[in-house]
Amino acid sequence: MHGQRGQTIPVWTFGLITTLMLTIMVFNYANTVRWSIRAQNAADAVSQGIMSVQTQHYNQMLMTLHAAAIEEYRIRRTLNALLEVIQGSGGCQISATGTTGVPFDCQIVYSSLRSNYIAEVTRYTQLVQQMQAISNYTQAQQIADMNTIATSFETNCTTTGPTGGDCAFTYTVAQPTARPNISGALIDAAGEDNGNGRALPAGIAQDLKALQIEVIACAKVNSPFGSFFKLAIQPYYAIGRAAATSAMVTQEWFAPGAQTNPNSPGTTAFQPSEFVESPTNSSNASIGYSYSGFCNSGNAQYDWYAVHWCSNAYTSVFSTPAPGGPPVYGGYQTNVQSDEYSVWTGWWGVLPIAPYTGAFTPVAGNCAQNVNWNAN
Repeated sequence: MHGQRGQTIPVWTFGLITTLMLTIMVFNYANTVRWSIRAQNAADAVSQGIMSVQTQHYNQMLMTLHAAAIEEYRIRRTLNALLEVIQGSGGCQISATGTTGVPFDCQIVYSSLRSNYIAEVTRYTQLVQQMQAISNYTQAQQIADMNTIATSFETNCTTTGPTGGDCAFTYTVAQPTARPNISGALIDAAGEDNGNGRALPAGIAQDLKALQIEVIACAKVNSPFGSFFKLAIQPYYAIGRAAATSAMVTQEWFAPGAQTNPNSPGTTAFQPSEFVESPTNSSNASIGYSYSGFCNSGNAQYDWYAVHWCSNAYTSVFSTPAPGGPPVYGGYQTNVQSDEYSVWTGWWGVLPIAPYTGAFTPVAGNCAQNVNWNAN
């Protein structure tokens, strides 16, 4: 009989080699998937980080405009108070002997109102100048800053912390384009409207149009098993393609004199009443006092010189308009109780969108130039 010892060694050898090859293939595939996810995350981060240039600009414009509106409201109220004092109306008193010192003396009131008016106009002027400087930020400058940030994602990076972009990738930015339609959140008590892709109204300056941008993240990846058993596994490209745009992501109605500021003690509103007629900014019982909540005066005495940041108190009853009665809006009868200062505004943010369709032309020198981008 022929000897049978060792005849299973070839079978085990081929089995081990096959198992090893399958293991290498699994690890190599898993590494490919990991790099694909990493590439997409890198592209998403850069596209959204770049678009923050425009959204921050829009929000800065809104905040400055709101601050200017606050100051303008002060000016209007203070100027109106000055005119009332000059005409001897509103509640201030004039001494019979011509001397000052009587309760709520008109001369003291006028002096305080005048000082506050000058300070308010100075602040308003500064805000208008600031708004002008912000508004001069052109679309060309926005795009230049976006490209600078894209470059910083490559240069300002580290492998030990999230201080910049993913160091393994280079980033190619397509030419940003202005979005031709409206798409954002607009919500109030009357309903909702997300823009529905409606075309922008004619006449909007190019510098104020929302941009959309596309980014390619590209890295040349060498297989960890490239030289194992002389397998010569070829390097491959990890590609991520992402796009983002600016959109109004939230909209709100804000009544600063009626809504409580959570950072203030007690129940202080964002804009409590201001008694600009008093050198100490304190109310005078002989004239009026600050009304809390919605500033409903009712039968109480009203301070005609103070700046109250009231908000309308509504009595909403579903009804039909009566002949000669108050108007009805949206099926609800509205009874206005007081003055109002409120703002309806929105805040901008970055939204991811689907990558552009069509060909993508990469920048020369980037690893993406070796990839065919004719597919969507």
